[in-house]
Parts: sequence; structure tokens; C-alpha cells
Amino acid sequence: MGDRVALSIIGVLSLTIVGVVGVLLLAHDPGRRWSAEVSGLPALNAALNATCAALLVAGWIAIRRRRIAVHRACMLAA
Repeated sequence: MGDRVALSIIGVLSLTIVGVVGVLLLAHDPGRRWSAEVSGLPALNAALNATCAALLVAGWIAIRRRRIAVHRACMLAA
């Protein structure tokens, strides 16, 4: 996969995630009967942060061991 394709995928996924989180936060209205449920967002945020941190550490270890392909995959996933 080329760098241009990877960057396009990363950009689209990033914008999609930010959009979904924004809609969930803006749709929350405690007075409405059918408002979006946002109580799970802190746990989701923590899980995403932990996953990203683990991938960054794995990528750092991979580059120190000269495993370029593994490093690149970890960095793209993070």
C-alpha cells in the first residue's frame, strides 16, 4: 500500500471518528426522551488511548530491532 493511500485512509477514518464523537456529544440533551447515550464515551476514549500507546511502544521496539515493516504497520495503526 502506498503512502498516499495510507494517508487517505487515515484522514478519512480520523474525520469519521471525530464526526461520530461530535454528533454523540451534541445530540445529548438530558431533557429529551430519545437523546443519544454518551456515558460510554470516557471508557471508549480510554480504550483508544491505551491501544494507541501500546502500538506506539510496539513500533518503537520494532524500529530499535530494525523491523521496518512492523514499525510502519504499528505507526499506521496508531
